[in-house]
Amino acid sequence: MSVKIYILAGGDREPWCEDFGVGYKALLPWAGTTIVQHMVNNIKNDLDVPITVIGRTGWPIDNLDGAELMKIESNSLMDTISVIHPDADYILLLTGDCPLVSGKDLLPFIEHPNELVAGIIYKEDFQTMFPGWSKTFIPLKDGKIKLAGAALISQNKWQTVIEEGTKYYAYRKNPFMIVWTMGINLFLKLTIGHLTINDVIKWVDKNFHVKAATVTVSPTMGADVDEKSDYLMLKLFETVGREEQ
Repeated sequence: MSVKIYILAGGDREPWCEDFGVGYKALLPWAGTTIVQHMVNNIKNDLDVPITVIGRTGWPIDNLDGAELMKIESNSLMDTISVIHPDADYILLLTGDCPLVSGKDLLPFIEHPNELVAGIIYKEDFQTMFPGWSKTFIPLKDGKIKLAGAALISQNKWQTVIEEGTKYYAYRKNPFMIVWTMGINLFLKLTIGHLTINDVIKWVDKNFHVKAATVTVSPTMGADVDEKSDYLMLKLFETVGREEQ
C-alpha cells in the first residue's frame, strides 16, 4: 500500500501575520523555523512517506527540507486540492496550520485505510490537552466532536470525494449547516441529540457510494491556527509543554 502526504498551505496572505514578519500562516515562526517546515520535520521523524507541500506563489522561499514544494495561485482550499493528481493508493491531506502534528498522529489514518477516512477529536480530550481554548464541536450522540484537519482518500474514489466535498466546503465553519444540507432527517436527529457518527457514515455510503470510516486522533490535529489569538495560544501551550519536559 502506497501513501503520499499533501500539506495544504495555499491560503491567502493574512494581515495579522505581518506582526510576526511574514505574510502567510504556514510561514509563521515556530521552533526556530516555520510552521510548515516544523510539520514536515515532525512527520519525517516518524514516517518514511513522500510529502508535498502546496503553498503560494507569493512565498519568499523556493524549497523545503524533506518535502517537495509546489507554489500555486489559489482562491480556496478546494482550488489547492484541485492541483493534486493522485499517483499513490492513498492520499493523506493535511492542513498546513497545525504546528503540533507529528507523524505518529497520522498513523491511525494509515493503519486503518478506507475509501475515505476522517479524523475526529472528542471535546473532553481537546480540553484536557488545551484547557481554556475554545473551539466549535458538533454535539452527537457519541459525544461532542470536531473534525481533524486531515483526511485519507483512496485513489479510486479521489474524484468523487473531492467533487462532493466541494459542495459542502462553504459550510466548513458551520457544522449545523453541513448537516442541514445532508437532509432534514439527519438534521432533526442532530437537533435532538440522536445523530451518530454511524448515521453520517451510512449517508456517505448511500449518497456517494464511498466507504467511509472515522478514526479518533490526537487533539493536536485540531489545534490549528485560524486567527492571531490561536497562534498566541498555541505558542503558550508549546512553551509550557517544553518547560515541563
